[in-house]
Amino acid sequence: GEDEDFGDFDEADSTPLASDQQQQPSISQSAPPDALAGLPSLNLSGLTKEQTQEAIAPYINALFPNSEPVTPIKDLPPIDPSKTSPFLSDRSLSLWQQLVSPPPMQPPNWTRSRIRRLFLVSLGVPVDLDEILPPSKQKRLVLPNINLPSGTPRASTALDRLKDQAGINSSTTSIDSKGATKPPKPKRTGTGLKAPAPPPDFDTNAAALLCSTTEQALFVYSDAELKDHVFTLEVLNKTASEVLEYWLLRKDEGVKEKEALEGVIENLVGFVKGRREGGSKK
Repeated sequence: GEDEDFGDFDEADSTPLASDQQQQPSISQSAPPDALAGLPSLNLSGLTKEQTQEAIAPYINALFPNSEPVTPIKDLPPIDPSKTSPFLSDRSLSLWQQLVSPPPMQPPNWTRSRIRRLFLVSLGVPVDLDEILPPSKQKRLVLPNINLPSGTPRASTALDRLKDQAGINSSTTSIDSKGATKPPKPKRTGTGLKAPAPPPDFDTNAAALLCSTTEQALFVYSDAELKDHVFTLEVLNKTASEVLEYWLLRKDEGVKEKEALEGVIENLVGFVKGRREGGSKK
């Protein structure tokens, strides 16, 4: 009786099992074949680079049967840098050349530089305008030759008679426009400027060595050596005072020359300004 009651359930349980058995062969039939099934297991431990490539080659050929072999790097042709370019187009190449090329500038002319002129003016040094300013385009005035022919008779004047007198036409005697002779002037030798005296001789190395004497060395000196050392120091002090006085005088002379030069420049500038103002008023 129990089997009859549960008979329907047994039939219901058996039907899905049968359907599963029918689906399993269909799934196994739809799965692709394994390409690596016939190859041995791969063990790469303890293999070199060449042995590893040989062991992997069957697997690569099985996975990629239509792939072309890769050319080794050593067999590739060398790259010619002259034929290769990192630029993608001609426009990018032209832009790069414009950025790299230097600007078209003329070399600086320091002689006619405005910076040099302002620097010299700030120092109070007179500037040669003929060097700085460009040459004038106006034609120079050329005077005609006024030399008289040698055959033309000249009237004798008092000036000619004085020149013919003996001893009068010497280099030390001058004649004024009235025909009177002037006493000879003493000749100037040199440039007329008194050259500065040379500085006194002063050995700075010997002075520094003498001043670096330590107290321990003085304790070792005898009385005669100490007297000699003191005398040398006195002479050195006197010479140093003379050198200091010399350079102080030179400094004062330089300051005076600078002030005189600045005064001359101020007078010239004022004169030029006055001439310009007078010309503008006219």
